[in-house]
Amino acid sequence: MRRLGLLLAIGLVHGLLVWYGDILSIYALIGIVVVACMRLSDRWLRRVVIGLACIMLTLTVLIAALQFAFGGRFGTSAVETAPPAVTVEPAEPASAPTATAAAAPPRGFDAMLRAHFTPTSQVWIDAEIAAQQQGPWLDAFAFRAAEYTFAIGVAVFSYGWHVLLMMLIGVWMQRSGLFRADASSRRWRLARWGLAIGLPCAIGGVLPYWLLGRESGLAVFAHSVLLTGSALMLPLAYAPLIVELGPRLPAFVREPLAATGRMALTVYLCESLVCTALAAWWGLGLFATLSDAQFTLVAAAVWTALVCAAYAWRRFVGDGPMERLWRAGTYGGRG
Repeated sequence: MRRLGLLLAIGLVHGLLVWYGDILSIYALIGIVVVACMRLSDRWLRRVVIGLACIMLTLTVLIAALQFAFGGRFGTSAVETAPPAVTVEPAEPASAPTATAAAAPPRGFDAMLRAHFTPTSQVWIDAEIAAQQQGPWLDAFAFRAAEYTFAIGVAVFSYGWHVLLMMLIGVWMQRSGLFRADASSRRWRLARWGLAIGLPCAIGGVLPYWLLGRESGLAVFAHSVLLTGSALMLPLAYAPLIVELGPRLPAFVREPLAATGRMALTVYLCESLVCTALAAWWGLGLFATLSDAQFTLVAAAVWTALVCAAYAWRRFVGDGPMERLWRAGTYGGRG
């Protein structure tokens, strides 16, 4: 529990001061439930896993049905939040500053109020882009704190159930001996089933967008439901495949990946720091300026650089700095 408490503290600092897309705080809160569930018998653990899968699928179908019923606009404000166009009549030079001030778009918390705290409002979007690209710090922090709060709320009704389910499936896999050396045939069988169901769901979740367009309510519905199915099944294939194929990878691939895994917390936080430096006003200010192709290149470059850095750190220094801090806070002098 002390370890999870420290992880929650790290997640709060990360989410509020670096990047609102934090997952550590969710892991910490859900980890408390997992610790309690580990006391269950194997039979009850299976029942909980099945029940969670049903809850997750039910919530997904209900939310997708609401999106479909509202034409893909469920969750957005029905009130037009964009500011009215401002037309400034020609005036004497002395009155120009007044007209400019009147036409200035809202910033920071004022923009949130104008947008009725709806992140999909164009007022919100424009103000957030300005805050991330230009600052000041307080405006950027206001949007980051608001988005982080929304993310915690969304986790309660959506992906939090998925995280809990994946953690408990991991507990079941470990208890059932799936990772033992003599369980190779079971791992391959589970991987085949996971791929046979998960891949078609993943492809089916994307195809409607290509065929019907992103504005189609049917495409949104299919995307939400089928992608949830793939997210349930594909990890059941990935885990055994990693156990089977990981040791067979060439050393120049296997060892850097293993080092990255052993420094997962440090690498995760460094990823946020590097990408935020690229995006934020105090760095390069590239927020909302990159295309999808450029995003992909940046992600690949950052990931490759951090894998190389983790490998070098593990080889010449040892444990990652955040892993050492986390362990010291958990065990104290006994770490």
